[in-house]
Amino acid sequence: MQGCDRKGVTPDGDADAVAADSLRLAPVVDAFQLTESSGAAVSVTHPGVLYTFNDSGNDPVLYAFDTTGMSRGRWIVNRIRNHDWEAAAVGRCVGHAATAASCVYLGDVGDNGLERRAVIIYRVPEPELLAPGAVGEAVADSIVVRYEDGQHNVEAMYIAPDGSTILIAKERRRTASGAVRPTLIYRVAPSAWDSAQVAEAKLVDSLPIVPRAATSHQVTDASLSIDGRTLAVRTYAQIFLFAVDPATGLPRPGVAHMVCDVRKLAEPQGEGVGIVARRGERARLVLTTEGEGEPLRLVTCPTPPR
Repeated sequence: MQGCDRKGVTPDGDADAVAADSLRLAPVVDAFQLTESSGAAVSVTHPGVLYTFNDSGNDPVLYAFDTTGMSRGRWIVNRIRNHDWEAAAVGRCVGHAATAASCVYLGDVGDNGLERRAVIIYRVPEPELLAPGAVGEAVADSIVVRYEDGQHNVEAMYIAPDGSTILIAKERRRTASGAVRPTLIYRVAPSAWDSAQVAEAKLVDSLPIVPRAATSHQVTDASLSIDGRTLAVRTYAQIFLFAVDPATGLPRPGVAHMVCDVRKLAEPQGEGVGIVARRGERARLVLTTEGEGEPLRLVTCPTPPR
């Protein structure tokens, strides 16, 4: 397992605040149907489009919006339930059952009580056609996942360039000495999609984010850039941006990360993040939050060197 001794701004230290002139609000059309946006994933095939869904207990519906807030369609995912959908990602479709180049992955991975022996990751082919107000249906395939070291509450997921599924834990854990452990990263191999067995999520890394409730540093979402080289990981208070090794899909050790403070954005409960674009040393991000009628928030944050 790689260590988390990366140099850079510490989670409890200084951070770059989002500049007021970089913030743009995009009121969401059909927002009455989206009341608990719990994750965000930027499209690979449709520039400027993101996918999201409602939190646990809601209907299994995938929504698409562009960065102006305009609805680009919604799809009922047949024959599954929304037990606790918390994480979304777009990435390669791997395995013999794949019918498209890119898929939208839906992580039914929430477990606030740490009671689920296994969780489920669904995926559907990324829609080919998008249209304002369109309604369709989708059929998902899935894998059942069990962590190698017991239950975890996860709200962040992304797909590495090789098709691995990367899961980032949210809950606070302590070491034998009582210290709070840094945020843990787990990997599900792409070969899981070709097996009927329960897939194992293996601990592969950690992040220099200590999940303290007092500082709102629990991880609620993550997004990998389309080129696979920049990772955004958000908490309720800040966005951490890491340089990524495209071979492993994991943050590069020894490379300084950047921190972007979003506490002044007045999000009721910041949940989703997507990397819309990167230009030079800045990235344009789209943020979603729980709350009925909440707009998308588009911000610009500094990024580490690639």
